[in-house]
Amino acid sequence: MKSKGSVYLVGAGPGDVGLLTLRGAELLRQADVVLHDGYASAEILHIAARTTEVLRGGSFGEGTPCANLPVYLLPQTLMHQ
Repeated sequence: MKSKGSVYLVGAGPGDVGLLTLRGAELLRQADVVLHDGYASAEILHIAARTTEVLRGGSFGEGTPCANLPVYLLPQTLMHQ
């Protein structure tokens, strides 16, 4: 049986790293998986650890199993992978 994890929603407005909160940056550094949309900048994504699995989904999510799914369906999709 898998252990339970936590899910956090971290927003940065239109993707500007300067709009990310300190708590948001901390959560990105600690994350095992980051699921982001096309608005997340490369600068924000580089905050995540090198070992973090980074998946693109939702808006402009081309080329991933989660590509172009409505955001509300992403958690269920990821749980079944």
